[in-house]
Amino acid sequence: MSGKDQKVGHGKKKGKFQTSWIDSRRKVFKATQERRKHPRVDCDCPAIVQGFSGRARVTEISPVGWFVECEGGFSSRLQTGQTLNLVVKFPTEDETLDLKVKVSRAENHGIACELVALERHHTEALLRFLDFVKETQPLF
Repeated sequence: MSGKDQKVGHGKKKGKFQTSWIDSRRKVFKATQERRKHPRVDCDCPAIVQGFSGRARVTEISPVGWFVECEGGFSSRLQTGQTLNLVVKFPTEDETLDLKVKVSRAENHGIACELVALERHHTEALLRFLDFVKETQPLF
């Protein structure tokens, strides 16, 4: 496809994301639009992962899945589908949350995981935190 054939302002769809271009005050930025059913938002919450003694932090969060960064390559020893206990502290809550998660992807620097067996108070705490994050983060 030649440059003339491409429409201005729209990109190609790749994987889970759609790329578009934003012209803001004469600066052009490449923007990625999330296509997940439950888009993740950035966060930084301390966490404890079962069997791991190093530092861990939840860095992306959605109502159904999270990304947890783990120091020291611990996550590369985990198996996809493995269930773990995860303790996380949201700044909006007084108490920590003790959750069960299933590893959906393990990388050298962390794990993508799905939440399983959420109790009502877990869901309420998660939704309070997501509302807080959405109110405090810039749009882009």
